[in-house]
Amino acid sequence: MNDLKVLLIFPPFYRLFGEKKKWYPLSILHLATYLRSKNIEAFCYNADFDAGPEKILTYRERYTLSDNFLINLDHSYYVWDEIGEVLKNYKPDVIGISVLTEALGSATRVAEIARQKCPEATIVAGGPHVSIDASLLLKSKLFDFAIYGEGELPLVSLINCLTFGEDYRSVKGLCYLNDSVVIKSLPGDTIVDLNEIGFPDPKYFVEQNLPDRIINKFMISIGRGCPYACGFCHCSKWNFTLRTGSAGNIISIIEKYTEQYGINKLLFVDDTFTWNKKFVKEFCETLISKRIEIKWSCSTHVNDLNHELLTLMKQAGCESIHVGVESGSQRVLDFMNKRVKIESIFRAGQIIKNAGIEFRTYFLVGIPTETEDDIAMSMEFMRILNPDEAMLHVYVPVPGTPMYNYIKENIIDIEKSIDWTIFSRHKLDSSTITQIDHVILDAIIDNFYTIVETINRHA
Repeated sequence: MNDLKVLLIFPPFYRLFGEKKKWYPLSILHLATYLRSKNIEAFCYNADFDAGPEKILTYRERYTLSDNFLINLDHSYYVWDEIGEVLKNYKPDVIGISVLTEALGSATRVAEIARQKCPEATIVAGGPHVSIDASLLLKSKLFDFAIYGEGELPLVSLINCLTFGEDYRSVKGLCYLNDSVVIKSLPGDTIVDLNEIGFPDPKYFVEQNLPDRIINKFMISIGRGCPYACGFCHCSKWNFTLRTGSAGNIISIIEKYTEQYGINKLLFVDDTFTWNKKFVKEFCETLISKRIEIKWSCSTHVNDLNHELLTLMKQAGCESIHVGVESGSQRVLDFMNKRVKIESIFRAGQIIKNAGIEFRTYFLVGIPTETEDDIAMSMEFMRILNPDEAMLHVYVPVPGTPMYNYIKENIIDIEKSIDWTIFSRHKLDSSTITQIDHVILDAIIDNFYTIVETINRHA
């Protein structure tokens, strides 16, 4: 076993809104699992997990209470004391912090606490925002290193360098400061065979996230990457190699989950679960033949569905499918590079429902160039689709994506107008929408949430 002890932290986000959820991030669990396969002692800590009674906010509440995120970044909020206690108890040598763009302020606060509680530890940033821009993190002097792209192989290499006193500058996928200049090494290698990661066992979480507190909230992933490049999504910026693990390995993981934890539900977190139809067919047929009784949900793109596949998925236990509709305006869908027609979305909803599977939809509001008519079309399309669940999210301008670049080139100098350290995903930055008066826009969004609540109330 490597002498260095690693603690991987997912910073609080929804907890800062006042929400209390029992869940765990699969990203840091996969990372800890891989580190352990290389004889590195690693633990996970989900600081967004709350052990108290669950309190799930509505989509409207997340929007209206978005300022709570900024208020609760304050040092006095109880979550920060908990984080300090976990760091004090585990005494890690290496601290990995997952950084989401919308939670950058929270991740920075975690790093501050880590510096105070574990002054000798090496602090490493990872996650989506590092692949977008590592400079802000490194220049804060709170992080010693940042890893961009997929983290498993670079982090193992870095830990080995730290253990044996070797030169870390040869590590691929690494960013660091050299005389106040950010150095970015060559892109890191990726794990070709995802089966190598091993069994992502929730027992690797710290005591505050004990597995017996999250029964029936298990998540699983079949692969990496997305075949689409929607203009608002971080996937349009990353050059991940599209791949899946084997159906046999995924089945083996599910069997271990059912045997060890008695679970009966799973959520696949992949963006496009059905892109590899050969995999899905083998996976479903194996679940059926082995008589594994489990209910599961997934997300996908409407272009990757057909009646035959959906029928098989239903037989294998699929109970709901989440689809990113985003907008009821074809013009806006084209602007976002969704590569889909309104008619295709409608047909997909029909065949999902006809297969006996719940149809759940994501919509976006606050999209650059969006007009009152565009939003009206989205609201009407939501009514027409009549999904089993409607979800409304506010558009987040992710740096480096095509839509972010559009804003920067055509609307405002977004890099100067947004402070990412205090940015909240659920608070609309109306400066990026010039076609609608801001007061009118607030009223439209309020009406949109009313439609969402009406649909979900009758579902």
